[in-house]
Amino acid sequence: LVSGGASCAACAVLDANCAECSPTAATCTKCKAEYFLASDGTCKSPTATKKCMAFSTNTGCALCDDGHFPTNSEVPYVCDGNCGKECLQCTSSTVCKKCNEAKGFTANDDGDCIHSTGGTPVNCRNGTYRNDQNRCADCEEGCSVCTGASKCTTCQDDYTDTSNTGTCTLKPGSPAEGQYLDATNTPASCEGTCRPCSGGTANDCT
Repeated sequence: LVSGGASCAACAVLDANCAECSPTAATCTKCKAEYFLASDGTCKSPTATKKCMAFSTNTGCALCDDGHFPTNSEVPYVCDGNCGKECLQCTSSTVCKKCNEAKGFTANDDGDCIHSTGGTPVNCRNGTYRNDQNRCADCEEGCSVCTGASKCTTCQDDYTDTSNTGTCTLKPGSPAEGQYLDATNTPASCEGTCRPCSGGTANDCT
C-alpha cells in the first residue's frame, strides 16, 4: 500500500524497505512491518540498532537494553547512557533500579549496589555521596545531588544555592521538613510527629 497514488516502484527506489511514501515519492511515511522509520527518514531494522530491547512499529526504540538508559526524554529513545558494570537497569548514571547480580552485585540496605564478596558501593544513589570511609552518606538537607557533605550540585525543588557555595537554603515561603503552607501561604508546623503533611491535623499526614 502506498499513499497519495505514488507507485510501489517509486517508494522502493526511495527506500527498499519503504511501504508508504508521499505522493511525489520524496519522503517515506511508513516502513515494512519488520522495520521502523528512523528520524533521518530511512527504514531501519531493529537488529541493526544497538542497545535497544523493544521497538514500537514505525516509531523506533521504546525500551533500552539492560545496562543502558536513554539520553533523551521521548520515543524513539537514544540508548547511549551506560548504567555501569554494577547496575543492570537504571534511569540515569546515578539512579540504579536493579543491580547486576550476574556479575556479583547485590543491593545493600541503602539500595546501593555492592559486590557480593564484600566491599563498598560502586555508585551512590541521588541524595548521597561517597564519604572518606567509602560508604554512601546523605547529602545535606535540601540537596538532591552532591559530591560531598557541603558540596551540593543540585538542590531540591524548594531549595536554592543563591550564593553558589554548594549549600542549599530554603526558598522564601517554602515549608521545611515537618511544615506545610497554611491558608495565608505561610509555613506552619505539622501535627505531632506527622512527616510530611498537607495540613495541621493528624488526618493531614501524607
